[in-house]
Amino acid sequence: MVSMNKIAYSNQKSYCEENPVVSFRLPQGEKKALEILAAREGMTLGEYLRDFLNGVFINLDQVLRKYEKVFEKKYRVWYFCNVCGEPIYIKPGGEAHKAIMQYMSKRGWGHRACHTKPKEQE
Repeated sequence: MVSMNKIAYSNQKSYCEENPVVSFRLPQGEKKALEILAAREGMTLGEYLRDFLNGVFINLDQVLRKYEKVFEKKYRVWYFCNVCGEPIYIKPGGEAHKAIMQYMSKRGWGHRACHTKPKEQE
């Protein structure tokens, strides 16, 4: 590893700045397992970890986009506009969602099982 104090060329310095060292400790067994996985793919440990991280982020993004589409179509919540009658979709965590939660809570809405439980005497 090249020390930042001993860098002779400006391109070395910029390379080191753009590609910082990442290090962490692992138990020997886990390190060996990572090395085996990397070797199976014909990669260095660094290449394997970068490839893994890129795959995780790409796959995670794809999964989230697919989940959002399915959720939006199947489980979206709405109410109808009192003027045109078209649905107004509620965004989770948005202002309308918060207003609905407050409205329901103030008017005593809850789980059916909670409302049918005998009240415990204090």
